[in-house]
Amino acid sequence: MNETTNDNEVEKLKKYISQLEKNNKQLQQQLLDIRTYYKKANEAIIVFDNKGNFVKVNEMACEMFELPEEQLLTKNMRDFLTVVPKETMIKRLTIFESNKHVTNEFPIRLNNGTLKYIEYGTNINVIGDYCVSLFRDVTKRKKIEQERSINEQMLLELFDHTVDGILIFDKEGQFIDMNEPMRTYLNIRESQIRSFNIFQFVHMNDQQYIKTVLKNLVINRRKKGVLHVVLLDGKEIYVEYSVAANVNSGSRIAIIRDITQKRDMEIELEKSEERFRAIFEHAHEAIMLYDDSFQIKKANHAASRTFELPLDILISKKLSDFVDNKHPKMKDLLEKFRDNIEIRDDLVFYMPNGEKKYLEFTTKKGIIDGLNVVVFRNISKRIEIEHQLRESDQRFRNTFNWALDGIVFWDHQFNIVDVNPAACDIYGLSQEELTNSNLSDFIDDLECENGGLVNFNEEGESKGRLKIRDSRKQLKYLEFAAKQNVVEGLNITIVRDVSERIGMEEHIRKSDTLSVVGQLAAGIAHEIRNPVTALKGFIQLLESSIKENYQMYFDVITSEINRIETIITDFLMLAKPKHELFVHKDVSTIVKETIDLLSAQALLHNIEFVTVFKDGLPFMYCEPNRLKQVFINIIKNGIEVMSNGGTITVKTEMRNQTELMITIRDEGNGMPKEMLSRLGEPFFTTKESGTGLGLMVSYQIIEEHKGSIHVESEQGQGTTFYITLPVEK
Repeated sequence: MNETTNDNEVEKLKKYISQLEKNNKQLQQQLLDIRTYYKKANEAIIVFDNKGNFVKVNEMACEMFELPEEQLLTKNMRDFLTVVPKETMIKRLTIFESNKHVTNEFPIRLNNGTLKYIEYGTNINVIGDYCVSLFRDVTKRKKIEQERSINEQMLLELFDHTVDGILIFDKEGQFIDMNEPMRTYLNIRESQIRSFNIFQFVHMNDQQYIKTVLKNLVINRRKKGVLHVVLLDGKEIYVEYSVAANVNSGSRIAIIRDITQKRDMEIELEKSEERFRAIFEHAHEAIMLYDDSFQIKKANHAASRTFELPLDILISKKLSDFVDNKHPKMKDLLEKFRDNIEIRDDLVFYMPNGEKKYLEFTTKKGIIDGLNVVVFRNISKRIEIEHQLRESDQRFRNTFNWALDGIVFWDHQFNIVDVNPAACDIYGLSQEELTNSNLSDFIDDLECENGGLVNFNEEGESKGRLKIRDSRKQLKYLEFAAKQNVVEGLNITIVRDVSERIGMEEHIRKSDTLSVVGQLAAGIAHEIRNPVTALKGFIQLLESSIKENYQMYFDVITSEINRIETIITDFLMLAKPKHELFVHKDVSTIVKETIDLLSAQALLHNIEFVTVFKDGLPFMYCEPNRLKQVFINIIKNGIEVMSNGGTITVKTEMRNQTELMITIRDEGNGMPKEMLSRLGEPFFTTKESGTGLGLMVSYQIIEEHKGSIHVESEQGQGTTFYITLPVEK
């Protein structure tokens, strides 16, 4: 019994030992599996002590913290929690002192500065005081979540602030939501959104189309197109839309943009292109399209006619085939073409048949599909006409410039438009001064055959004689012939200076008069002098023999006889001029001596002399006594016309480098302008007792000295004599 019992116990013990061995093998296998999993696990497995120090790590932990095992085991978890706020870090570290399972995620910063997001699970005190944590790198997931959050935020921002309209509606077309631009497009309030349907705004012609689009969205998911929309106020617009379907929610979202203006522009552009094609094909000007290598890509029929080639052959050519590429102008044009988008110029083009054509062209870069366009116009005839016109203009200009007569072009307001050099000489002004003047500024008097310079006859012509004052205030006589509208809006006047001829005629007239006077003087002097001498002798005898006191009568008779002798002496001087001796003399001295002679007479008439003698005047070649006689005659006339006294001003100065000028100005009553031209004529005088012979003799003396006398007078203002004399003989 006992043996049987022992055998049973032994048998049970063997079974128990066998079971233990079997369990041990299983445990060893499990331990091996755990070690293998620990090393090769996809998650980082870390064993911490209760202070957070790394105790054991696997390969994935080293890879996650990017440190070798020996370095990582020297670290504490808080070394990697630098980006976590202190309070949060303290809270999370207390998990190692707690007695529970904890899961969480937090950011860590590695030694190399890399930021990672870690998800972890921790079992506390699983091995004594140690805890085991599983770490998983969720950085990518975290970034995706952040990007999704950002995208959602951006989507909200886009929805609220985009300029395009955004519309959300269900599969039946009922509005769910829309942004502000969409509400503005449709002119509805936010509270009214859900009371409208998409079909209420689609034009009747597009109703079936939009129904088909929405039906097919389940398959296609997205659709783009253009839709004809009718707003609540009846206004019709065109919109460009992009619509997508959300299968899960069943909603649709559409982005809407008003393209009415764009569509109108496209329609207008299409019309413009049609017009361009019509113009291109039917234009009279040659039009070509060419690339940057000047290869002709397209040309119209006018280009074919201009370059005298069929279109297919012309298109195979280059523009450079028709020009002289070595011409200097070509280099300039090529530089312009590189620097400018548009060029306008003209050039000689050589046709295949050898003909040379002048073509004006306008070219513009990249105007159509990157090609350059050029438009030609044949200006060969115009160039020829311009050449002929230039030749004609040159001939006219040569004739105009070298004409001996003055030529003046003027408009209907008398403004001088152009003058030739001869006219400048006549008026004593430069061309610029004359063209900035008015013709009426130079006209002193008119003596026209048909009533005036601008009183043209039926043929638009006028001629006559006029007097002008040149720039030196000298009086000139001009003969003129004028014609109206020789060029549209321009009149022409041809003037000829006849002052010298008129002066010669006047001189001849005066010479004839002087000759007659001289002959008359010679006869009268011889006939009168002897009786006068006898009368003078008998008067002297009667004066001594008559005892009665008739002295007053004798004085009167003697005075009148002396006056007769003076007149006879002047007559004889006209008849037989004296040949005096010319010497170099100071003209100021001659004037002073004359004033000294007449001072007593001036004093009797209450007249004062004012003299202005320029210093340093050169001596002049003259006959002093004869000049003194001229000054006496003029000054004496001034004294006689100043009955109420006054001032006589005498001035000597240089008129220019070769002429002296003596000015004698009185303060008498003056004389009318029509009388000035007759001064110096025999027997013409403004004094009751004068003979006019004194001024006539004075004029003759000044002429003998190759000088001139110019008189200016104004009634009530006095008279001024300007005596001009040459310095040398």
